[in-house]
Amino acid sequence: MDVGSSPAILDSNEVQDVVPQLDFKKRKLTSEFQLFSKSYQKGGGATSGMKRHIEKIHPSILQDRGASTSGSIVPPSPVLNNETLMNGIVEFVLETDQAFSIVDDSSFKRLIRLINPEVKLPGRTTLRDAVSKRYQKEKELVAAQLQEIPGKLSFMVDCWTSANQWAFQGIVVQGISKNWELISIALDLTILEGSHTGINLASQFMKVLEEFSIVKKVHSITTDNASNMDTFFTNFEEQMKIKEENFKIQDFRVRCLAHILNFCCQSALDSLRAKYDPKFDSISEEAEQMDGTNLPILTKRTLPARFPTSTRAIPQCDVLGIEKKELVLDIKTRWNSTIAMITRAVEYREPLEYTLRREKKLHSWILSAEEWASITKMIILLKPFEDMTVLMSKQDFPTISFCALVYSKIFGHLEKYRIDPKRKLKAIDPCNGRVHPKWLRDAASKAYDKLGTYYPSSDGEIKTFWINNYKEPDSEEDSTELEPSSSSVENEQDIFMQFHQKQSMVVKKDEMERYLSEPTVRSDSQTNGALGWWKNHEEDYPMLSKMARDFLSASGTSVPSERLFSSGSTLINPRRQRMKPSTIRECVCTKNWTKSKSQALFKEELCLAVSEKMCADC
Repeated sequence: MDVGSSPAILDSNEVQDVVPQLDFKKRKLTSEFQLFSKSYQKGGGATSGMKRHIEKIHPSILQDRGASTSGSIVPPSPVLNNETLMNGIVEFVLETDQAFSIVDDSSFKRLIRLINPEVKLPGRTTLRDAVSKRYQKEKELVAAQLQEIPGKLSFMVDCWTSANQWAFQGIVVQGISKNWELISIALDLTILEGSHTGINLASQFMKVLEEFSIVKKVHSITTDNASNMDTFFTNFEEQMKIKEENFKIQDFRVRCLAHILNFCCQSALDSLRAKYDPKFDSISEEAEQMDGTNLPILTKRTLPARFPTSTRAIPQCDVLGIEKKELVLDIKTRWNSTIAMITRAVEYREPLEYTLRREKKLHSWILSAEEWASITKMIILLKPFEDMTVLMSKQDFPTISFCALVYSKIFGHLEKYRIDPKRKLKAIDPCNGRVHPKWLRDAASKAYDKLGTYYPSSDGEIKTFWINNYKEPDSEEDSTELEPSSSSVENEQDIFMQFHQKQSMVVKKDEMERYLSEPTVRSDSQTNGALGWWKNHEEDYPMLSKMARDFLSASGTSVPSERLFSSGSTLINPRRQRMKPSTIRECVCTKNWTKSKSQALFKEELCLAVSEKMCADC
């Protein structure tokens, strides 16, 4: 997509106040996907809030239906036999990342015998085979579930190297169900052999699509911004052409917005590390040569990370009534780690200074009042990046519809640090009424420029895409006139009324035009976000709703695929370094599939329980 030269900026301070201001008739669409964000709710329609309310106010509802407070359904006690026992042990091992050898552990055997002395536990080899069988069974169910989704599917792809040095490509798939619910599940954890070239990744990805028979259902692919991803998309587009499938990189490649925000932060931080000098309101030659060593909170990493738990800091924390926590060290590849580090430092400023002054060897770490003030300015600069990253990292609503909002929010924030007489931008600090220092303005400028390189713009392509791919061929005309009921025209008043009646009965056929002509829906007027709105208006826009279902399936970030890897650290502990890659694949995928099924079952049971309770009360 082309980079927009001057993005529209929204002035609202709160997320919920910004979205209702999006006027689709007057503002340029900053992304094709934003078109379908007619309305939303910040929580995405999850049931966690309802669950907490029921547990507190109406606990009998969950108890009557056998639902546990952990978010899973406890079914009626099954008949204990070899099959049910094996299924239970498999689920226990997968969900808790236990070693297969636990069935040979004497303490585990004693625990099971307390429940039923006649139980005979399977061996570790039998358990391993049972996991493989469960993997194949769940895989078939996932394949069938994907075929039932009426629209296209979107994918998130990322690479991961396990603790025992096996390389994998994680793939997560998303789609919108018939009932307009977002479905997000792991598709596969393919084992990578050879180098991680874009061609190799694209070939492995295509094999997975063919295995699940979903090549024709591909819509968009979300990845990070690594250089091999350019080759990945080029090769994948060629493979799709061979299969006579329409896939254009400029239309269906989604760059992970969380990665982009991290790039922007790193650009700003690199500027601060290299050129910040608290004694000057400018970038001096001294600051250029010092290479950031005058900003210890960002560049020096020798300060003990466990300072608050040291013997000297603990009494000071107790006196100040501060909870004892560890300091945070920033890691360049970890999102928001720098703002977490300096925020924690400000939180523990008093015990930190107390400890530094008591140790002569740490005196060089003591910060002046000006430096602490500068750190506070940095937190204010970086905080919106953290907020937007957290927002985009959620998985219970279509994050793609928030991309335009995030761009506008960050652009608007960074423009507060710019001086531009033509646009009446003065870079005034609201705290003191003075112009922001130059080192801070330069850092914001670096972040602004980096964000601009990734800023997408549809440039009106969305209407062309609608006409070419979704609009019915027989609806070429924008409108048609319906004849009013016949009546005699006796005077000029009758002629006027007949003309008015005829004009009011003009019916627009083009669904896109009708949709764009409607007023923007406020966020508090719907309960289920964009998906809820389209569910209620699917009959009003039969063709446009198909387009919305496809585009809303896309993810604005690759976070879901990285979340798939999160269980790897607990699965492959130091005692399981010899685990085969095929075993890792089966454990991670099966755990994700069973967990998704459990969550869907809980949501269904919870809604049914509430419905029955309401009927009983009536």
